[in-house]
Amino acid sequence: MVTVWWCSSGVIQYDFMKTGQSIKADTYCAQIDKLRHNLPTIVRRRGPIILQDNARPHTAKKTVAKFRELGYEVLEHSPYSPDLAPTDFHLFKHLSSFLNGRIFKTPDDAKNAFKNFINSRNPEFYNRGIKKSLVRLY
Repeated sequence: MVTVWWCSSGVIQYDFMKTGQSIKADTYCAQIDKLRHNLPTIVRRRGPIILQDNARPHTAKKTVAKFRELGYEVLEHSPYSPDLAPTDFHLFKHLSSFLNGRIFKTPDDAKNAFKNFINSRNPEFYNRGIKKSLVRLY
């Protein structure tokens, strides 16, 4: 499993989970702390607007408190609406096409394929995904 943080100009960070590991609020909050340091300067200055689904780690009290502490705005996400999450309808959709038919012998092979996908996209790809999400949200 991979968690990806991205914006209109590209991927900010990604983290691979160990096989069989699921993400918990503590892990998610650690990723948020890491994100804070990796944000582009212009976003750090204005504060990011976070759009995420409503999975338990994303809505846990600890996570909500972390976002509040950092002053990050989190947009509301309707339950069971993957069509509103740009990571689902844009990034992972294209990743799925990129990986279609490939068989990986090791977890590292899969990780490298993901990295190759990320590196093969230009900033316009990410910008289009964010713009599509704005149309879907409003």
